Amino acid sequence: MMDPVSMSTTSAENFVSFCERKVDPCIIAAVDNVESVANIGAGSGRRVVKKRRAITMETKVDIIRKVESGDKMTKVARVHGLNPSTVCTILKDKARILNYVKRSVPMRSTIISKKRGRLHDDMENLLCVWLQDENQRRVPPTQIMIQEKAISIFTDLKKKYGDDAAGEKFSASHGWFHKFKTRANLQNVISNKNNTKKQYNNCNNGNNNNSNNSNSNTSYPLSGGDAVSSAAAAHVFPYTLAEIAKDGGLHNVFKFDDTGIFCNTSHSFTKEIVQHAAKNLLNFINKSPSPYHAVDELKGMLKSAGFMELRETEHWNLVQSQKYFVTRNESTIIAFAVGGKYETGNGFSFVGAHTDSPCLKVKPVSKKEKSNYLMVGVQTYGGGIWNTWLDRDLTLAGRVMVQMPDYIEHRLVNVKKPILRIPNIAIHLQRDMNDKLTLNKEDHLTPILATQVQAKLMESASSNLTEKHQASKHHSVLIKLLCDELNVEPEQIMDFELCLADCQPAVIGGALEEFLFSPRLDNLMNAYCACQGLIESCEGSSLEEDTNIRVACLYDNEEVGSASAQGAGSLLSELVMRRICKGDNLAFEESIPKSFHLSADQAHAVHPNFSEKHESTHQPAMHKGYVLKINANQKYATTAITAAIVRKVAELAAVPLQDFVVRNDMMCGSTIGPILSTKLGIPTVDVGAPQLSMHSIREQGCTTSVAQGIALFKGFFENYPSVFRSIKF
Repeated sequence: MMDPVSMSTTSAENFVSFCERKVDPCIIAAVDNVESVANIGAGSGRRVVKKRRAITMETKVDIIRKVESGDKMTKVARVHGLNPSTVCTILKDKARILNYVKRSVPMRSTIISKKRGRLHDDMENLLCVWLQDENQRRVPPTQIMIQEKAISIFTDLKKKYGDDAAGEKFSASHGWFHKFKTRANLQNVISNKNNTKKQYNNCNNGNNNNSNNSNSNTSYPLSGGDAVSSAAAAHVFPYTLAEIAKDGGLHNVFKFDDTGIFCNTSHSFTKEIVQHAAKNLLNFINKSPSPYHAVDELKGMLKSAGFMELRETEHWNLVQSQKYFVTRNESTIIAFAVGGKYETGNGFSFVGAHTDSPCLKVKPVSKKEKSNYLMVGVQTYGGGIWNTWLDRDLTLAGRVMVQMPDYIEHRLVNVKKPILRIPNIAIHLQRDMNDKLTLNKEDHLTPILATQVQAKLMESASSNLTEKHQASKHHSVLIKLLCDELNVEPEQIMDFELCLADCQPAVIGGALEEFLFSPRLDNLMNAYCACQGLIESCEGSSLEEDTNIRVACLYDNEEVGSASAQGAGSLLSELVMRRICKGDNLAFEESIPKSFHLSADQAHAVHPNFSEKHESTHQPAMHKGYVLKINANQKYATTAITAAIVRKVAELAAVPLQDFVVRNDMMCGSTIGPILSTKLGIPTVDVGAPQLSMHSIREQGCTTSVAQGIALFKGFFENYPSVFRSIKF
């Protein structure tokens, strides 16, 4: 079984080898030879299918007509190589067989046959008999198979009719096929253009246990219940594979095994859409090296989409069908859209995520010197994998409070060049470092800024600052870099909050361009997708009909527990909701049970080198959908009710879901989900996109998750009110 949509180089080679086995020329050639097909697998250890001759509808009709014309039953049986008892059984079933054949071609086709002549009419009659026989064998018809068979029948009939049909021509064009499909009332025929979007009659989607949305996945059988259908499936396979590649590439294949190829066939997630959404996310991440930059980027997105900025300090006059946002601390943002049919006391459709990620932050007094190096004192923020910060090209980004003549200004800064580095120790100086590497977070994570010698040579005016200036608490080299970026004087710097960040940009990677190699996927991925989903949900007319408030809350400080004025543990959410609910004294209380919180934070994809860290039946994989996170001890806020609701929402959005629980012998992380459900009493579910290397300086996700996340959140905003009304308990 293959896990991802697009495979690694080695896996791709295995896939090609697999395809070659499944499309063995001798198997394809055997499709029209039942007795040969029956021997497939002989000598290979497989059960040999018992030889059994299939009697076609055409043969049955011929037997009936010969007996009716006066031939003896034993003679007819001998001519066709059948037992007399078999012929007797066919005759007993005469009425049903003739009626069956008669119904194969509707009466309206006689008008066309008169215009086209006897040859075309006879060809289509025989083709219908063949199709009926194939259907009885449970062989799925395709456009290519029908066209090829039609040409074969036409050629045989033309030879039979001789000079009378010398001028007749037939090419089995697409136009003829679609007209014939209507005349013959054919159903479930897989056309060439839609080969990857239709489902065979005998396909089995049950093999994808992780997906709750079988309608968005299609399986293409490589074997059937008997030798005939196995060979027919082998015949179809080359065309199927070609159409899969043509219709979006192997990007949509998420599994293949002996039973078939399994594809995500939702029209919403073509390769172009997936790549476009992924590139937009990475562009957002590259512009967001700190939570302050992330919120600034989100504000720009919202303003461009017609959202109006509100201030907590001012009075709000909200209007139905209008869109707004408010920020706190410039690191938390709440965007919302008022439904056109919203009434006081109605619910909130609420998506929550966070803007912060584990990082190193510059200390208030960062000036350090050691072993002739200028160093910058930092403190760890959150639970990062700190050894991944070694030997990286680092920079600084964040915000600076600048004193202007009459006011204090909030400025963003991002030094776009490598200025810091935390070097590793050479293996020659610590021989056991590959066996054990224990970093002291105070002593071993201090980055180098410059050497004392070069700093002395480049000494600037900022080195003469007195202690009353905040800038004097930091190396003059660092202050000069900030002043040059902001075009201010050192004396104007009142304070700052600066994060260290990797200079290497986020990129799409992998041999098949399917992965996201990026910093801060946890949790800028969901912050971006939630905001984009809200924006897209308001582009159509659905907001006009919505009875709810659509909300995207993106908080700071989740990585350190959310216990801050701008965190999910603050009163911010409740205060904003109460201001929106203004009216009746109980409006807020009435709205809570009608509301729903979709808590979105990244999830752990199964690691191929550490698969034992996942519970064996709960192993989320990339490209297989968003992850529904469940924990019996309520580290995640998901319940059976909230899970059922999000499963329905995901089904409507054509986004597959995967289930995840942590092993019983491991600690479980948590999210803002339990925090907000506790503070507000709002029904909550925890979801996230699968990723590897969580909390590393460079994380790894998949391109598919971006489009799926946007679609899931957009679908949630649009469909939650109707899903809520459908609940009958």
